[in-house]
Amino acid sequence: MRNFYAFIALLAFNILGFKSNAQTVFVTVSNQGFVGTDFFFDLNIATASGTLYIGDCDFSFPFNSANFAANCVLSRVVGTSNLVNNGGSAVAYVPATTKTNNGTVLTINIQGPGPVDQPDFDSRVAAVGTTPTRISRFKLSLISNPSGFSGLTCGTMNINGYDITDLATPYMENLKSTTCTTPASVALPLTLLNFTGKAQTENNALNWITADEKNFSRFEVQSSSNGESFKTLGEVKGLGNASTTQKYAFNDDAPAAISYYRLAMIDIDGKTEYSNVISLNRNEPKLNVLRAYPSPIENILTVDFIAPKVNATQLIISDALGRVIQTNSKESQAGFNTTNIDVSSLASGVYFLTLNDGESQQVQKIVKR
Repeated sequence: MRNFYAFIALLAFNILGFKSNAQTVFVTVSNQGFVGTDFFFDLNIATASGTLYIGDCDFSFPFNSANFAANCVLSRVVGTSNLVNNGGSAVAYVPATTKTNNGTVLTINIQGPGPVDQPDFDSRVAAVGTTPTRISRFKLSLISNPSGFSGLTCGTMNINGYDITDLATPYMENLKSTTCTTPASVALPLTLLNFTGKAQTENNALNWITADEKNFSRFEVQSSSNGESFKTLGEVKGLGNASTTQKYAFNDDAPAAISYYRLAMIDIDGKTEYSNVISLNRNEPKLNVLRAYPSPIENILTVDFIAPKVNATQLIISDALGRVIQTNSKESQAGFNTTNIDVSSLASGVYFLTLNDGESQQVQKIVKR
């Protein structure tokens, strides 16, 4: 059973300022799972009591560079902020930037507004209460080893909040970190051995194999048209507990021309991990027999066909009862191919020629003189 390291942090802050009493603020960073080599997490904020009016924020996280590719990218997922003003209307803290420092520190920088009077303050400044509010969702890209991801800890947090004892001239005060938990290790409810898909004539067929299921509930099969925004197509129940390998399947009966798929793997406690993302392109060229000639055949059958890629193609001749009479193999090239088959030993009659490249097949009727 491999371990998945959840990126979960809890921070407590105190407002420092001579005009207001000290106020405790909690910031949580919660794991949302992997999509391929991208790791998603939410940044949430709440107060122990009362209301916090957010100013400029810097959140820094030292990390183990061995878990990341050299050009690791930290980015913000647009449209995921739940910040609202005093009246409950959504507010946008822009620009919001993310960056890496010296390849060892991830820094999230959010620039708050600079209101000049009471109406400006009320409409533009985010107000946070005791209920956790998501500042935004973020994505860490190019993690080199998702199954062993670890190493993120809390660093320097510089967060400003507005003092409201004099709203006519609001100003910002600094909040400083007091505590931070270390990331926790969470055992997976199963081991996903593989996840594959195949574009078929009527649908896209998805298959996967698991091992070591423990307290496992279900799979949610999710699809996307862009590889980022996923929706759930359906559910497949797990066995719950199983030490042997298990095979699962699901068909997407209304696939797009290009579809991306992933599995959300959910245990009985609701904990979720995501599989790698696979893509299926229904527009990719497939094996296609152009012609088999002459007809009827005397001694040599010539077959012209299109192959989607370099591959070994089987050319099988069978009789009307489906019995295999002759098998030939050709190392086909991507694109146009032609080959000759000696059929002089065949008796006169009707036969069927099947071309199979391991992914698709084509059948053509032939007549031997």
